[in-house]
Amino acid sequence: MRLRHGAARVQGEAPPAPELIATNSRADRLARARLYFITPDRDPDVVLALALAAVKGGADVVQLRHKSLPRGDLLELARRLGHLLAGT
Repeated sequence: MRLRHGAARVQGEAPPAPELIATNSRADRLARARLYFITPDRDPDVVLALALAAVKGGADVVQLRHKSLPRGDLLELARRLGHLLAGT
């Protein structure tokens, strides 16, 4: 359910409802997303398994977030995640 309301101090208009967006850009797909999964700070193999399970369970978006992993390891995990979820 998407709520819309006007507030006197908020300028501009609400973005269009996801079902009204016709194009297929990344921004449009993100606007239509219903379930957004954010990865936990866990072992990289666990993160991959959880992300795959989330997508199989209906997640439209997976955000890789790992605060304790060194930058190089995070990049490697991001690449592995991209390969794992390619085409889903």
